[in-house]
Amino acid sequence: MKKRFFSALCMKSSLLFSVVVLLYTSALAQDPGRVTAGVSYVHKTGGGAANGLEGSGEYRLSRYVRVVAEVSPFWGGTTVATVKSSFNEQDYMFGGRFNIPYAFRNPKLIPYGQLLYGVARQSSTVKTINGPELANDTATDWAWDLGGGVEYRYRPNWKLRGGISLWKTHFADLSQTNAKFRFGLVYCLGQAGCGGAK
Repeated sequence: MKKRFFSALCMKSSLLFSVVVLLYTSALAQDPGRVTAGVSYVHKTGGGAANGLEGSGEYRLSRYVRVVAEVSPFWGGTTVATVKSSFNEQDYMFGGRFNIPYAFRNPKLIPYGQLLYGVARQSSTVKTINGPELANDTATDWAWDLGGGVEYRYRPNWKLRGGISLWKTHFADLSQTNAKFRFGLVYCLGQAGCGGAK
């Protein structure tokens, strides 16, 4: 029953992300300064699938509030003697990002906070090197991301983003708490650029 529930939850999250992408496309046609797309390198503590990439899209509701959707694939692995373990994770997150303008003297530096909620799916495989698979497992559960960081607008349409988050998952009916570090590049679509929507 639980497996069926999380399978449906994962499907609904994918559908939600698709709807958000369509909304972004529509918003771009109406007000290009409000839509951004970004990509980041991300590292998580806790071992397993620790390194990954993060693709994100945002719609700016106001100077202070943005709606965010993120998709993040992670990977990792270890080898002990002749046994190799590999780990993969896919995260689908949605929520809000909140700007804190005028916190620094330099107006190009903008700190932010965020709270995202969604689904994380993990898979692991254990096998002998050049040999048969010994075990594999897959799990899907809900997760949330609470954190913040700083953006630096270095070109009219480009920003650098760095941040740290508290990353919470709930696999096997247990609570896992780790840190997530990110650094990446954000592009503001349209001629209005990153400062286009006030």
